Amino acid sequence: MAAGIGITPVLPLLRSVAATAPRRSVTVMNVARTARETPLWPEITALAARLPNTEARLHLTAPEGPLPPGARQGRPTAEEFARLAAADPLTEAYLCGPGPFVRTVRAALRAAGLPEESIKDEPFFSPVAAGLTDLPPPSPGPFTVRFADSGIEARWTPEDGTLLDLAETAGLRLPAACRAGACGTCRRPVKGTTAHLLTPAVPVGTGHALLCCAVPTSDVTLDA
Repeated sequence: MAAGIGITPVLPLLRSVAATAPRRSVTVMNVARTARETPLWPEITALAARLPNTEARLHLTAPEGPLPPGARQGRPTAEEFARLAAADPLTEAYLCGPGPFVRTVRAALRAAGLPEESIKDEPFFSPVAAGLTDLPPPSPGPFTVRFADSGIEARWTPEDGTLLDLAETAGLRLPAACRAGACGTCRRPVKGTTAHLLTPAVPVGTGHALLCCAVPTSDVTLDA
């Protein structure tokens, strides 16, 4: 599900499906204002037409003149999201677009019953200015950090560094890239309270933390 130029990563994703799992069931939903604002859509629809279980849907919110073939006027509905979420228990969603679009679609999919871990997103935005000086941990602990997926528990003190450092010391290898709070790769849901030692340059969201620059301020549980 993509909006505007958020459609850009969809084409390589679809090419990967064609190369590795061409019979996989895939629905591509693209939301744009007008047909003129649909980059890559002709290539996506041409590729989708060659895959037996792939459907491409174009939603135009302010169409100019007649709708192009196969296009629909208006945004996707809650009923559409519900049908997609219920289609298969292994359904996965990939979202890319402006922050409000991603948040709205994520909420609709969660309301339709799709688990949090089955929804991946890549919002685009202008990063905020970020301070590059590390702050000291606001609390010395110690705190218990539980990695829910693996069942590992670890004891954190300031000497252990960030939550990502602690995870790696415990033998876990979690997704991470910049290690400076700038890319969002290490963002994870967290139960408990945390603090960031660097000002994140990307939106983090309530109940989440960037593990590369976050430390616990209470006992916490991570989806990791």
